[in-house]
Amino acid sequence: MTDKQREIFTTRKKEWSKMLEQIEAVNLSEKWTGIFTALCLDRGFRRLQPEQLGQMQHIAEIDSQSVSYLAQADKKAGLTMLERISVEITDEPTRSKAVHIILEKGIKKSQRELDLIISMANSTPSLFDQEATA
Repeated sequence: MTDKQREIFTTRKKEWSKMLEQIEAVNLSEKWTGIFTALCLDRGFRRLQPEQLGQMQHIAEIDSQSVSYLAQADKKAGLTMLERISVEITDEPTRSKAVHIILEKGIKKSQRELDLIISMANSTPSLFDQEATA
């Protein structure tokens, strides 16, 4: 390793250590600490903003199996998308459907379908839904 490489590596190592300490400070479960650690290191994060730490907290609080799978399986889904699926979709079968679409088509190609799924998940029940529960 050259001196310049060693210098860059030392700097990055300090940044990664600080980032990992930030993740640990959020007080997540061991499962989610591991997921976010791998996600941040795999994607080359060097520092985390408070907004990103808040996103991690929201995702971990909901603890969706589908979102957990997506965070580990896909290298394109970012914290914002993971949080959207966790928070804006309230039931696990619909989350699972959204994750399946992302894994099948990719983030960019599935964006319109995901927006539709999320908006449907947020919409008020229709008259037909109300009849079925009555």
